[in-house]
Amino acid sequence: MNPPSFTIAHVSFSFAAAILLARIGWWLSFEQSASKYQLTIFAFIIFGIIGSLWLCSIRWVSDREHSWNKQMAQKQSSSKIVPNQASPSLHELFKTDFNTLLRQSIEMKANLSNGKTITLYATEYFDFQGKSKFIGFYIPASGPISNSSYIACGLISEEYKKTMDNIESSTIITGGFVGDSQQTSSKDLSFSGRIYIYHDDVLSLQQLATLEKIYQSKGLSVVFRGNEYLIARWNNK
Repeated sequence: MNPPSFTIAHVSFSFAAAILLARIGWWLSFEQSASKYQLTIFAFIIFGIIGSLWLCSIRWVSDREHSWNKQMAQKQSSSKIVPNQASPSLHELFKTDFNTLLRQSIEMKANLSNGKTITLYATEYFDFQGKSKFIGFYIPASGPISNSSYIACGLISEEYKKTMDNIESSTIITGGFVGDSQQTSSKDLSFSGRIYIYHDDVLSLQQLATLEKIYQSKGLSVVFRGNEYLIARWNNK
């Protein structure tokens, strides 16, 4: 059988041994006229042989089952896709997402209302074909009991335009199709209102709901990408 059914083999050997013992027991009890002492000795020997054969059969099946399970485990292990690198971090995804668009990145310090200063990473993306641009931020982890990431998200809603101006003032990017009579400047692209925020710290549902209301009130569309996004990207890799 493929795959072999070891349970059926166990039951079959046990059933065969039971039938053989029952038939020999009947033969000794009702079909033999030897003395009780002789029948007892004979029964002890025969039953012992049958029992030994049954144990050997069960052990043989168990060994085959163990070997089969080990073989299947090795096949499953060898068939798994082993990534050639460790699981990506959110920061790595932040740097590689939207890789078909031109971009410009900066690193900056942010002073938060809780008195802490954290490093933020911002990238502005330029879609010359769609004549639009948007921006993304990465907020590093600040600790499980810190609310710095939440505060930073609120700060981004107030400072995103200043960040975009800083990026575009340092470098002007132009783009367009080859052969176009005129190239489009990044300053001429329309801001789509979309902001992507990558955050290593976990934000509660209540915090996310509050932040979404803040962004919506400013006419912005925010997308938060945290641990769930990281897991989804890794599983679909």
